[in-house]
Amino acid sequence: MLSLGGPLLGLVFGFIANIWLRKIINDDVLVITISFVTCYLLFFVSENLKYSVSGILALVTLGFFMSAIGRTSINHDSI
Repeated sequence: MLSLGGPLLGLVFGFIANIWLRKIINDDVLVITISFVTCYLLFFVSENLKYSVSGILALVTLGFFMSAIGRTSINHDSI
């Protein structure tokens, strides 16, 4: 559960962050804030679940997801 739960939780948070970032049009600070909050919240949730999952694997999976799919949902003026 430790090695499979982390990446699954990272994907779930990636999809949620992706949907959330698509709704933002021209707010650079909010895009950065959502990115940081998603990372910190993911690590906190994954390490403190009843069934412990790997926070590091979850963050790596979130990073891969955001670099592959998530960056297309960020407005280019915010980058």
